[in-house]
Amino acid sequence: MTSITIKPWDGEEAHETEATAADGRFLSLYTAPLPACPWGRWIWTVDTCESAGDHELRPIAMGIAYSKNEATAAAEEAARHWLRPTPRLEAVA
Repeated sequence: MTSITIKPWDGEEAHETEATAADGRFLSLYTAPLPACPWGRWIWTVDTCESAGDHELRPIAMGIAYSKNEATAAAEEAARHWLRPTPRLEAVA
């Protein structure tokens, strides 16, 4: 299984970090409180720059969570899922 490193989260109101696989692939992770949400929910997203310019992140996973900790955990799990190597078809067949 590929080793995946997640840097410490940074930011005050919104938070961001990066997840990197051992082979150099990486994803950007973001969490932020939902504006004007009476329940204090957070939105999270996992983005990639693959096939895009430096400032053109493309979301590949996103969702809403009930707390900052849940949003952080969901973003990290989504990043791990997307960075895992895909099994070769011959091995699956």
